[in-house]
Amino acid sequence: MQVNAKVYTLETDNAKLAVKALGAELTSWQPAKKQEWLHQSDHVWQGQAPLLFPFVGGLHEQSYIYKHEQYKMPKHGFVREREFTYEAAKSYKHANEACLCLTYTSTKADFELYPFRFKLEAYFYLAGSKLKQALKIYNLEETPLYCAAGFHPAFKLPENLGQLNDFALAFPHKEQVQRLQLSYLSGLQLLLANLNMALKDNLWAWQVKDFEDQCWFFQTNGTEIELVHNKTKKAILHLSSNLPVLGVWQPYQPLTGSDFICLEPWSSSVGLDGQVCDLEKWQDRIKLEPKSTCTLEYIAQALI
Repeated sequence: MQVNAKVYTLETDNAKLAVKALGAELTSWQPAKKQEWLHQSDHVWQGQAPLLFPFVGGLHEQSYIYKHEQYKMPKHGFVREREFTYEAAKSYKHANEACLCLTYTSTKADFELYPFRFKLEAYFYLAGSKLKQALKIYNLEETPLYCAAGFHPAFKLPENLGQLNDFALAFPHKEQVQRLQLSYLSGLQLLLANLNMALKDNLWAWQVKDFEDQCWFFQTNGTEIELVHNKTKKAILHLSSNLPVLGVWQPYQPLTGSDFICLEPWSSSVGLDGQVCDLEKWQDRIKLEPKSTCTLEYIAQALI
């Protein structure tokens, strides 16, 4: 294990990754030690793979209600701005398998934004060409804890295979997917009802213009998708998760498209447009019973 300026690196015989202590954010993934699969922060988007907790997406007026009290919450929660600690006892390295564990325990300052005591364990696993990222959430309260959580990895599109229009997203075994209806301007959910989006040959072959004024979030009830090269019809990246919502996003670049695509497994939907939600009445929140835990994860596998 190496650490430099609070960036932890993990390496096996044929793969390596790097993670910032700030927000436990993945900053590099090289499954073959020669090709970078993660977007490198630039003027287009400074993020790379932020960890989202205790909310995903936005909230109306950046607010929510719990026990008749109103709290402020920034978009995607606040954990991405918190410093995590290296957990040596839960990290390991073998020839072709390795694990990095970083932890964070809530503070009194967090209580002003989020009235629950919690602990997070962020895990990063390397095994061959696979990356697994997991988040274990501990409820330290004597009462139920309500939250949402998710991942926001930005996968770099291989330069030798073309631009954004040269790729598609495959939903294996699906003829259609349920799309959440969102407001592009606010990023909030308009309706609880979903929209059916038909697929052609299980594929969504997007265009650059699709990201101009659209929000793409799908109710997948567990995700299995593939990033496909349009010209060869070959899958180049496989992603699976145990989470019910999948976001697909990139900053709109009208001439060429961005050189990365965010594939975002989330536990829940975003806030409702025009409504400050009551946390206890929000149906798709994670509800953790006292002193209990849950684990969210996704697995990405490079196929080239």
